[in-house]
Amino acid sequence: MASHENLGPKGGPRPEGRAKRVAFVGIVVYAAVAALRATSLQHAPTWLTAGLAVLLAYFGSKPRLLDDAADDGPRQLATLGFAMTLATSAIPEALPLPSTLAAIGSALGVTGGLRALARASGPESVVTKRGHVSFVYTLAAFAPAVLAVVKLALSGLGKKALASDLPNRPAIEAMIPAGALFFAAIARMLSARLELGTRERTRVAFGLTVLFPAIAAVLAATSSSPVLSHVRFFAAGSGVAIAWVCGHGEPVQIAQISRRALALGVYLGPACMLGALFTATHENAAPAYTFVTGVVVLALSLFVSSFETSFLPASGKLLTAVSRAHSALLESEASEAVRLSLERVREASGPNDGSPELWMLAPPRVLAIDAAGYPHTRKAELPTTMIDVCSREPFGVLRTEVLRALEVRRPDLRGLLAWLSDRHASAAVLVAAGGEAEGLLLVPGGSREEPFALEEAVALKRLGDALSAACQGESALTRSLGREKDARDRAEIATDHAERIRHRASLDENRNVAATTRLARAAHVGVYSTSIRMAYETLERRVQRGAPVAVVAASGSAAVPYVARAHLAGPRRARPLVVVDGAATQEHDLASWRDEATSPLGLADGGVLLLVDVGALPLDVQKLVARALADKKCPWERPEPLDICLAVTSSRPPEELADEGELDPQIVARLGDAAFEPIRFPALGERAEDLRALVADALAREGLRLRGRAIGLDDRAFAVLVDHDFRGEDAELAALAKRLVRGVKPEVDVVSAADVRRELPNVATDE
Repeated sequence: MASHENLGPKGGPRPEGRAKRVAFVGIVVYAAVAALRATSLQHAPTWLTAGLAVLLAYFGSKPRLLDDAADDGPRQLATLGFAMTLATSAIPEALPLPSTLAAIGSALGVTGGLRALARASGPESVVTKRGHVSFVYTLAAFAPAVLAVVKLALSGLGKKALASDLPNRPAIEAMIPAGALFFAAIARMLSARLELGTRERTRVAFGLTVLFPAIAAVLAATSSSPVLSHVRFFAAGSGVAIAWVCGHGEPVQIAQISRRALALGVYLGPACMLGALFTATHENAAPAYTFVTGVVVLALSLFVSSFETSFLPASGKLLTAVSRAHSALLESEASEAVRLSLERVREASGPNDGSPELWMLAPPRVLAIDAAGYPHTRKAELPTTMIDVCSREPFGVLRTEVLRALEVRRPDLRGLLAWLSDRHASAAVLVAAGGEAEGLLLVPGGSREEPFALEEAVALKRLGDALSAACQGESALTRSLGREKDARDRAEIATDHAERIRHRASLDENRNVAATTRLARAAHVGVYSTSIRMAYETLERRVQRGAPVAVVAASGSAAVPYVARAHLAGPRRARPLVVVDGAATQEHDLASWRDEATSPLGLADGGVLLLVDVGALPLDVQKLVARALADKKCPWERPEPLDICLAVTSSRPPEELADEGELDPQIVARLGDAAFEPIRFPALGERAEDLRALVADALAREGLRLRGRAIGLDDRAFAVLVDHDFRGEDAELAALAKRLVRGVKPEVDVVSAADVRRELPNVATDE
């Protein structure tokens, strides 16, 4: 946005600006009056040039709205000098005062051009340096003017002889300011060869320092006017033109206009000169030659755009490739557009200059095009500082030539230079959308020698902006495919994990079934009597319903195998059956019941908890178990509810145990109707039908254990056992089987009646 530093409070020029303008106009008016007086007011061309000079001074000294008011100073100074030389340029002969004023005007015009060269600038870059033009050029530009002033002063003081002794080379003196401007333009152009914008301005300025002296030479050779006035006039004119070029307008437009003018001059100029030559030498056929010349010039003008190609930066290869790449982005489908665009960019470089690469940030990966035009994508990440450095460069274009020029002064950029050089990249273009970086485009051409032009940087910026949408689409597609792949991988992992869990659960279930089956083996022997079958069937029905179970069995009776057998027939057969012996002191530790790793509550989750001799457990343990079952919560933190089916055994009914204070009422409440209608297991003495099978099984197992072979029982021995009451129940039967096997002679495999009488003397006495 233009600032208003050179305007006053009411929008008009500031007082100092008005004073400078009045001074400039006054100086030009003085020069115009001096020129008119030198011609005695009789020379019409002098009147014309004087009037034009005053108007030029009036309008040319008017301040312009610029970003920096100081940037308009060189133009105003150059305009003042040009107006002074214009006012005195039409005088027929060289007179002291007008010539001195013309020399001063020429020096001022050239000085304005020098100051404009020093202030020529473009977008800020890491390679940008403060503009500088040696003060020597300014001294050289003013030397002829100072000499002219000294001569005029000496003549005015009557020292004409001394003035004539001073150097008097009018043509050389007039050419010195133009030469100073020429060499200053060369030096400034070379120093700004890598500065975008400044390079274009200084190149055009250099061309103007050649063009204006050439025009002056042609006019001097073809007219009768003094050479001195032509040289001074065009030297000041070149200063004004350079001031305008270096301080105003867009560098790209200036470069395009200068390129068009150069193409017209190079290709159409010779045709015009030949036409003029033939017209001048053949006066009779002048109309025909003029007509033919006009037709040829018009025909050639149709191809001016083609003629300009030879003057484009790098012969226009990169500009053409970028333009085609931009068109490919607009005409093709997203993924194909990116491939075609990179393929078009590759056309600007040779086969050995690397491949264009599109580096995308989210996710980090790079897309490259090989010499055959095939895309290749791989995972890769940019250097950490690359995006930051690119974003600070003009148009987001980081040039390798700039990094190479700064290799000594900026060690922090050497890594980026090596990275770009390894990829034969001539530039890195930031791909951004809405100020957010989306990626980076590497432009091949590492062997390129000509510096990048501003037009190329602008074209690459446009391509980068166009690529941002495609880059976003590619990144979104890649992220989507990545999420799909991750989801698929996670699903496969989860499936494998679930399979392993199911396998482990199956193993655990098989282990539970196997362990319960071992517990239930004893319940498959001797189940012929009506009493035991009725008790077992009742037990089985309750287990199948998932109802609590209470079993009353005499001390020594083996009720656990029957509960295990019923559990195998129930819905929880694959779940654990945890047996807790209430009479074992190890089960009385309350801390063990609260421990997640050792608590029977945790082990029995999902299955059956069988409390054998429940009344023998401490009351605090009973309360803990009852509370956990009632709340369906473990004594430790766990989100899942506790799922346990309770089964208890005791030698007396639970109701009786509760009345005597041996069983916690909460346990009774958990048992429900089972506490009041427990399942009563018959005593061994009440199961005469089962006795022979039980004794035979016990003797066979004990025989295998002690002697490696089964031990049998004869009928007379069984007849003796039938009369025994077995008050110790299954425990007594097992102990008796051990004694009988030990008491039988080694060579005998059958227990006799005598053996039984020996172990049961009371029975023998009864007989």
